[in-house]
Amino acid sequence: MDSFIPKIQFEARFTNLLDFKSIRNKLLAPFVKYVSSFSLSNEGTHSEGILLEFENDYFSIDCKWDRLILVSQYNLDRLGDKNSQISLFFEILKRFQDYEGFGKMLNYVCQIIRVDVGEESFENYCTRFRDKYLTETALDILHGTNDISIVLDKWDEDEKKIQTKFGPYHPNDINRHNLIPFPMEDDVFKDIRGKNGYINIVTLFESRSKIDQNVLKEAIQEIRKIKVKDE
Repeated sequence: MDSFIPKIQFEARFTNLLDFKSIRNKLLAPFVKYVSSFSLSNEGTHSEGILLEFENDYFSIDCKWDRLILVSQYNLDRLGDKNSQISLFFEILKRFQDYEGFGKMLNYVCQIIRVDVGEESFENYCTRFRDKYLTETALDILHGTNDISIVLDKWDEDEKKIQTKFGPYHPNDINRHNLIPFPMEDDVFKDIRGKNGYINIVTLFESRSKIDQNVLKEAIQEIRKIKVKDE
């Protein structure tokens, strides 16, 4: 099977900036020149933010009153590099932290989605998944449905949580999980548009008072150690 990592998401969370709407333009002004486009996200709600999109580099940064959210199709092996475009995310975060009304960092969430595709039908992958992972009782309850997945949670004493969700993959999952948020001229993800297989979503949560590029790099390394053998 061929493996792809179409989407990575990283959130740096902090205490609420109550005056965010009045100061957000000032905070983000130095970075607007780098963006392909920007728009309001969740307009009219308490979590309204400014979405900065960098389509040529296949990533976006959603700036909200309580977090910054990075969504990337960037090369996973370079995502933690000091000189990558992702350093812009941490420059914005530092500008937030330098604001006199900033409180403190709380935690981060890092999520990586991996898709493994092959040449078999979706039904074959579902059958193999059910036979390997589900008990007879579960099979009776599900009545042969193909919309199945397994979720495993692990909590550590240092307030770290790792969740792994895995199951059969169908191209319809592209829209369900917004797997390909940025169009690419060289469609390296063409196989996941037309093939079936398995999907594995790993989410890492950790309470941290300091969040920088090294934290992101460590999170990626930890998540990559988690692999589900589907065959």
